[in-house]
Amino acid sequence: MTLNWHHRSIAPERLWDDIYLDVLKEIKQRNAWTGTARQVVKWFKKRRSVCFEEVELVNNKLKVKLSTTEDKGVPDLLLRIHKPKTDRMNGVQGSSAETTYSDFPFYDRLHMEFPVETGDIEEEAFETAA
Repeated sequence: MTLNWHHRSIAPERLWDDIYLDVLKEIKQRNAWTGTARQVVKWFKKRRSVCFEEVELVNNKLKVKLSTTEDKGVPDLLLRIHKPKTDRMNGVQGSSAETTYSDFPFYDRLHMEFPVETGDIEEEAFETAA
C-alpha cells in the first residue's frame, strides 16, 4: 500500500486524526514495513531486478532458482507460491474455495524444490507459461 499524506485535502484538518490513527494501527497490526521514499524506490528496484533462472516441474516437484541484486538497506523479498483454489468436497475451483499459499523469504538468492500434489498444476499449461 502506498500512502501519500498531503497537507492540502478536501477534508478539513480536524478530520484527519481518526483516519491517520486507523492507518497507523493497521500498519502495526500487520507488522508492515514503512520506508522513506528513497528506501521504497530501492526496494522496488530490487524487486524488479529479480531473475527467474530456473522454473521447472519434474516428477511432481517444482524447482525454482532465482536471484536479485544485493541491497542491505531494504527488507528481504518474498516468493509466494499459490495453490489452486479448490473445494475438495466438490472438486470445484472458484472464489468460494479456500486459498492456500506458501511464502519463501529470500535476500539475494533462492534455490528450492518442493512437492506439488498431483492435479495442482497441469504440466502442459505450466510448460506453456514458462
